[in-house]
Amino acid sequence: MSHSVIIVGGGPAGALLAYLLASREVPVTLIERQSDFAREFRGEGLAPGGQQMFREAELWEAFEGLPQSRFETFELFFKRRRLVAMELDLQDGFMPRWVSQPAMLEMLIEKASAFPNFTFRRGLRVTEPLLRDGRVIGVELAGHGGEERLEANYVFACDGRFSALRKAAGLDEPRSPEYFDIVWCKIPLPEFYGKRPPWPRGYAGNGHLGLFIPSYDGLLQIGWVIEKGSFKDFRAMGIEHWLKEMARHVTDDLADHLRAHAGDTIHPFLLDVVCDCYDRWSVPGMTLLGDAAHPMSPVGAQGINVALRDAVIAANRFIPQLRAGGDPAGLDAAAADFRAERLEEVETIQALQRRAPRILFSKGLWLDAVMWSLRGLFALGIIPWAARRFDLGPKAFIFGVSEVKLTV
Repeated sequence: MSHSVIIVGGGPAGALLAYLLASREVPVTLIERQSDFAREFRGEGLAPGGQQMFREAELWEAFEGLPQSRFETFELFFKRRRLVAMELDLQDGFMPRWVSQPAMLEMLIEKASAFPNFTFRRGLRVTEPLLRDGRVIGVELAGHGGEERLEANYVFACDGRFSALRKAAGLDEPRSPEYFDIVWCKIPLPEFYGKRPPWPRGYAGNGHLGLFIPSYDGLLQIGWVIEKGSFKDFRAMGIEHWLKEMARHVTDDLADHLRAHAGDTIHPFLLDVVCDCYDRWSVPGMTLLGDAAHPMSPVGAQGINVALRDAVIAANRFIPQLRAGGDPAGLDAAAADFRAERLEEVETIQALQRRAPRILFSKGLWLDAVMWSLRGLFALGIIPWAARRFDLGPKAFIFGVSEVKLTV
């Protein structure tokens, strides 16, 4: 006998888990506070480790049809000089991609909606969990029709880094903000790309770090790292001044483009960077997934990837319990097993995320010597070989730390 599940939050973790549950005959209700997935900023970088989850879920063809940019090369510049152009020669046809997250989420909802045991409710805000004898038995909602109580056998909180359910359940802890934030915006794609496939660029040096990513929509996505708390100064300057300041730290071709299009920015957004892993991911009757359990830094574009991998492992752990009758003790044991299985990968990736910016934001002759030595090692093929041969940071970012397979 299958038992009902509520998933709060229609992001990557919630939407994929909802599809996996529905496709395995588990009744599931997915609740999303936004009426339109495009209404808020969403990360869109997908590494092979995240893409693989669509293949595991047998959704690869649908995933391939989403609006996306695929990258075979990445250029890294240090102090305005090209350090290296890395060929992203990956296995099994995978390569880094920039994928429309709103389109990806709508695809998952559409696929889940093919099953009669799936319900999707948009534009509803979850205010708090419902409790009975110390156990979560559902959620309380607020929406256009007023307040509503919805009960279920189990609740998954996939409601993001500022999770209301995490806070209401007493799982919140003091935040661990990083020492930097990122300002995102888009401008027209530079003409200098010409007819060749565009690839992303990274610029580092002199305490600056910026990413320039050709997006699937024909625009250039810009992510520029700023000191934590300094956004008010940039906002006072105006976005045009900000782009012109940025132009001082990039190569001439991109600098000219930034100055020419300083007034053409689209959707500037400040990402408050946090990199946390909470001590507890569950209470009786409810488990946290994705950023609700472990807010990821944007370094290495890991947020979506880790969330998708969370969903597959959660499906492996919980679906057998739900289909066997939904015994509370069994579900709570599945929650503990889920966290134990995911913790190593989350902690490993977050440690790498904290380490990389501290190196790239540093100043001094020692950093110059290290960076230009790396250029020589890349040219000799030593670093690419070592990254493939050993479990180095880039390999963890690209493929994940552990193998994740769907077993249900």
